[in-house]
Amino acid sequence: RAGDLLVYANTGGYQMDLLENEFHRHPMPSRLCVVRDAHGQPALVPDIIGEA
Repeated sequence: RAGDLLVYANTGGYQMDLLENEFHRHPMPSRLCVVRDAHGQPALVPDIIGEA
């Protein structure tokens, strides 16, 4: 449904992003990491690993 969140945890999705999006000329999707904030609660932050 619209607004649902789809998560692929610990998959080869990063490689697919690089290959398929370039081929189809789609922009790269935003990637997020789940971390714990100062209160121990889950928080979403941008995934910048591997970005130049």
